[in-house]
Amino acid sequence: LLLCALGHLGYMLASVTLCLHTWVASTTRLSRSSAVATATASSVGLQFSDAGSWPATSQTPFVVLHGLLGAGSNFQTWAARLGDDCAAKGAARRVLLVDLRNHGSSDKAATMSFVEMAADVRRLLDEQGIPKAILCGHSLGGKVA
Repeated sequence: LLLCALGHLGYMLASVTLCLHTWVASTTRLSRSSAVATATASSVGLQFSDAGSWPATSQTPFVVLHGLLGAGSNFQTWAARLGDDCAAKGAARRVLLVDLRNHGSSDKAATMSFVEMAADVRRLLDEQGIPKAILCGHSLGGKVA
């Protein structure tokens, strides 16, 4: 687990602690039907949107996890710039903005442990056919990552 303040090509997120973690999960291929999708994770549907390139490329996808009381859309502008910058450098990749359980447009649940939230994200990645991802989490999202 690498904790750092993340800035990307001049777009600095001042005073924001982020967590980057590369993670390998099982592979399952699913078709993609829209820019916003739902993955069911232990009866909790996680909402996410793609801010980067789709269809998927050979580059490892970047997954952004928001902080407490936030939503993936909090990082929409930054993630779109990240996706554009990666594409401009010939390294187009998916940038997923995930709403964790009990946040944003994701389903609500009676419990919200870090283990449950991490399992939700892992299931989402499995269902999206993402075997390896770069996880970037702010605050609560960093703990989940």
